[in-house]
Amino acid sequence: MSAEQKIVRPDRAEFDKTIEELKKQLEQQRAIQNKAKATIDATQGDKGPDAEWNKLIEEVKEARKVREAAHAKLQSKLKEIKAVESSVQKKLKDIQALRPKNGAKNEQELDAQIQRLEREADSGNFSLVEEKKVLKEITSLKNSRRSFAAVTKLQADIDADRAKIAELRKSVDDSELKAAQTKLNGINKQLDERKASRQSQRSQLDSVWTERKAAMTEIKKINAAMDKAREEFNTKQAAFRQQAIDRKKAREQEEKDRKVAAEKAKKLATAEAKLESAKLPAFAEQIAKAEALLAFFDPSFKGSSAASSNGSAQTSGLVSTRAAPRQVEAVPDNAQVLSKCGPDVMPSRKERKRKTISPKPDEGKLRLDVGIIGDLAALNIALPGGSDDVENTKKSLLEKIEYYKENDKRVTKERVERAEAELAKIKASSTEETEETAEETAEEPTQ
Repeated sequence: MSAEQKIVRPDRAEFDKTIEELKKQLEQQRAIQNKAKATIDATQGDKGPDAEWNKLIEEVKEARKVREAAHAKLQSKLKEIKAVESSVQKKLKDIQALRPKNGAKNEQELDAQIQRLEREADSGNFSLVEEKKVLKEITSLKNSRRSFAAVTKLQADIDADRAKIAELRKSVDDSELKAAQTKLNGINKQLDERKASRQSQRSQLDSVWTERKAAMTEIKKINAAMDKAREEFNTKQAAFRQQAIDRKKAREQEEKDRKVAAEKAKKLATAEAKLESAKLPAFAEQIAKAEALLAFFDPSFKGSSAASSNGSAQTSGLVSTRAAPRQVEAVPDNAQVLSKCGPDVMPSRKERKRKTISPKPDEGKLRLDVGIIGDLAALNIALPGGSDDVENTKKSLLEKIEYYKENDKRVTKERVERAEAELAKIKASSTEETEETAEETAEEPTQ
């Protein structure tokens, strides 16, 4: 962080002085507000007017209930009258449907029409077609004669309904409804008068309300100014503290970056060393071990390894195979494997004694030292149970040597490829982390 961006600790004394001045202004405005409120309360008086107002409101509610009950009772009567009138209208329509089409009003008129048509048909003055038409009309009139009984009954029902309607109309009484409405109008008038009185009082207090409102506005402004001052002070104080935290984080990040860089360099060096080691022949040690063992069992064998020229009695010392089978770095082609009992090292008593141990085919038994047994086990070759199994052991050793030599280049290449891939992965990971760190640094806001 540069010197221009350095944040200074906010001045607590100056902040406290500003807050105290605002508090004094706040007390002044609250005093104005309280004075205006006292004036308003004194003008409104005691709770008597409010109680009277509430009483009138309750009377209005009761009057409305009475009016609604009277209205419902009247509507019930009117609804009943309407229902009977609807029944009368329906019956009149039924009578119209039952009356004959010829206009006869009663049975006597209908009989007279039937007798007239029968005389005309009997006179013989009609043609056959006209006579059939007249006979058909006579049949229709005789059928219509039966409907007069239904019409008579319907007419009697209509007369009864009309009488009922007249009785219902006499029972209709809206005086209760009118009385309830009159009482409600009187109460509403009292309420209107009280409203007017209150409005007059409120108009006299307009200046007091205005003064109180202005004081409340000033109080809000002062409170806002105090909140702003506190917020600014807290913001500056938080920024100052954050500055210290950021500096500490920056130092910690630098230390972390240094450690990460050292760890990356260590991983890279390890991967590069592993690659160099992988370039060595993969089965150099196994070939040397197998040829040394073969030379032990067959002194006439001359292999490519330098170890085979040291004799069969020194096999276990030529190659270290005491540990369990594992992947071992290859030995360079120009390297010479030395035995602890080689010409440059004085053999121990145990090693001198081991030189005297050798196969004894004539006795059918074979004694091997621990080193040779470990070497055979490391190559996954079965131990010979006696002199008869030596040929099988030699054959297995030759097969192992052939397999190692045939696959040495392939396995070495695979090891190199794996090591190169691991090295490339480490380098790529290092590049990605560097780019991410750069992006994060660019995104961090400047304090």
